[in-house]
Amino acid sequence: MNPDNPVILSTLSRRSIAFIVASLLPLVSLAIVAALVERPFVLTSTRTPDAPRAAIAIRDDVIAFQKWGTRSFTLPALERGYDRVWYFTESEGSSVRAAFIAAVAEACAEYQTVDLYLLAHGNRYVDAVAALGAERTTPLRLVYNTGCGDADQSTRWLSVGADAYVGHVGVSQSPVFFVYFLRRWVAGAPLGDSVAAANDETARVLRVVGRIALGAADAEVMIADSTAVRAGGASLTIGGAIE
Repeated sequence: MNPDNPVILSTLSRRSIAFIVASLLPLVSLAIVAALVERPFVLTSTRTPDAPRAAIAIRDDVIAFQKWGTRSFTLPALERGYDRVWYFTESEGSSVRAAFIAAVAEACAEYQTVDLYLLAHGNRYVDAVAALGAERTTPLRLVYNTGCGDADQSTRWLSVGADAYVGHVGVSQSPVFFVYFLRRWVAGAPLGDSVAAANDETARVLRVVGRIALGAADAEVMIADSTAVRAGGASLTIGGAIE
């Protein structure tokens, strides 16, 4: 390879820019949420004493910064909207996944409604949850999955008792979507509206990223791949009622 070849240098430069954009996208999205795209939400508790509910979230084994960032954003938001929250972070060689499944069983036995947040790359948590038996998992309400291409799990999740499922169609920039989605959902917006608004805001952010990357990142491709689709429960709210 000739290092002086301008074509090779251009290709390497574009690849480097694309890698940097992908690595920094979650941080960029948070900054835009706070300062540029929309007014910050003032999240207040939406818990109701007469309808206690639980949430369980699991983050897969990624770099430490991503683990910290996901937990720092997700856990406080969930604690405003749920009476009990379990939050798990996987690590190499840990038994966290077994603890997660045990928490699903416990929550479904103790609460009328249970929401799951699968904050992981392409995953098959559905297999382990399904193994509990549909008679035990009927309290499941919303399952949100950040995994790339995991939108096709909707039928399986609905069959194990979930009222609604939200997943992404392709190689998605789901951290951007999740920031916008969770804040709306916890604030009490209907599920259909929360998904639609978060998709719109995600598209706006990715177009900004595309302009910053000077063509190294194809914004329209990222938008198409990152689109979240919903199965079931368009009018479902965190309060539990399907109006």
